[in-house]
Amino acid sequence: MKLRNDIVVGVATHTGRVRNANEDDYLLVAPEESGLHESLGRWFGIADGMGGVTGGAEASRIAVRALCGLALREPELDPQSRMRKGFVAACQRVYASSKASSALREMGTTMTAINLVARKVILGHVGDSRCWLLRGGRLRLLTQDHVSHSDDHHLLRCIGGGREEEQVDVSVLELEKGDTLALATDGLWEAVPEPELLQILRQDSPQRAAAKLVQRANAGGGQDNATAVVIAYRGGEAQAFVEVDLPSEEAPEPLAVVTRVRNIAAPRWPWFLLAAAVLLVLAALGKRWFDVDVVRITSHFLSSFSR
Repeated sequence: MKLRNDIVVGVATHTGRVRNANEDDYLLVAPEESGLHESLGRWFGIADGMGGVTGGAEASRIAVRALCGLALREPELDPQSRMRKGFVAACQRVYASSKASSALREMGTTMTAINLVARKVILGHVGDSRCWLLRGGRLRLLTQDHVSHSDDHHLLRCIGGGREEEQVDVSVLELEKGDTLALATDGLWEAVPEPELLQILRQDSPQRAAAKLVQRANAGGGQDNATAVVIAYRGGEAQAFVEVDLPSEEAPEPLAVVTRVRNIAAPRWPWFLLAAAVLLVLAALGKRWFDVDVVRITSHFLSSFSR
């Protein structure tokens, strides 16, 4: 993928250590054609399909593609209107897909998206995925979680969930040289404390930071899918292109996590114990019935075979 040299981008995603499927999705759109780049800008987003509801992965995928499709069809709209219409399109597409099957009736997803036009950031948000701004060494949360304050962490707003429309938060800010934006699903920010998030964003490149954040979420238990998108703004004129090798597979887990997973494999010692017991029974029966020393014969056979 080619990106203009005023930004550096990193992405990482992982299923985690508990879930069977990754219901997160992310969006990166960076037009190379100058006219489209100026009118459409660059798009970045994350969506987290609702866990425990059939069709979560489909909902997140449909939502980000509907948002992207609307942006590409109507690049001349003013950015804020385009963001709102993109979320409307996402709601309508997810709702229409949920009507296709009774099993998908409640399918839904969160979605948080950034449209970067020159230095201006247009931020759209529904749900509990988050967006932060790192500026001057300080981290500021730009989104508000749309959740109940009860123990069930129930989403108050989502894309879909049996509804054809939803209220979307849209805000605008100007970037400064050296700013970093970070998007994360709740499977990441619930597992990685904000002070650690700040430290990683300050110290590492965007790709290394995204991968490290996802690894930290897994090391902290990996209870949910985790996805991160990190955008560093260098400033200057966005003219030259830089080839960016973004990962097409899930971020690898840290060695400590892999070791723990391997250690939960079924132990082998019960099988050796069972084999020894069977051998002793055969030895006793052979000696009693046929006056044959089965253990001595078996040992002789094994030693001959090894030679």
